[in-house]
Amino acid sequence: MATAKGPKRRPARKAPDKALEGALKLLHKKSYEKAQGAFEAILADNANEGPLAATARTYLRVCARYLSKGDAELDGGNALYENGVFHLNNRDYAQALELFEKALKDAGPESSHIHYALAALEALQKNTDESLKHLKKSIEIKDEQRFIASHDPDFASLASQKEFTELIDPEA
Repeated sequence: MATAKGPKRRPARKAPDKALEGALKLLHKKSYEKAQGAFEAILADNANEGPLAATARTYLRVCARYLSKGDAELDGGNALYENGVFHLNNRDYAQALELFEKALKDAGPESSHIHYALAALEALQKNTDESLKHLKKSIEIKDEQRFIASHDPDFASLASQKEFTELIDPEA
């Protein structure tokens, strides 16, 4: 029923990109509980939005890890990597590269997820050779990265490259 002020309205839903940006800012500020709530809201509103839902789920896991273990246990390679992902998602490629390289040095050369992130970063910058080098290393360490890369829009610039096709589908 309408009041003198007019009908009750639901608050406007944030556009998914703005909501994700806000949630990432909370995560970056180490407001893990607030960030967790923001990612849960994104997931609830966008459950059928493949990449967006996957991103929200990934960051929900990050929040859960921080909330369960605390900052002290997550310093080093993982913290550098997660901070690099934040900068990559915000298209701050120079900062992302610096953080991923430090994370790789800290975590060790057998860190598939860091090589994968470096491959995505290089692909977004159209650095084909570097991207393929890191993607190949990531897949050598963890074969599942092959499937993930085949569906990752960050690698769109490589889709027509024979080397990329051979990496993601060697039987083709």
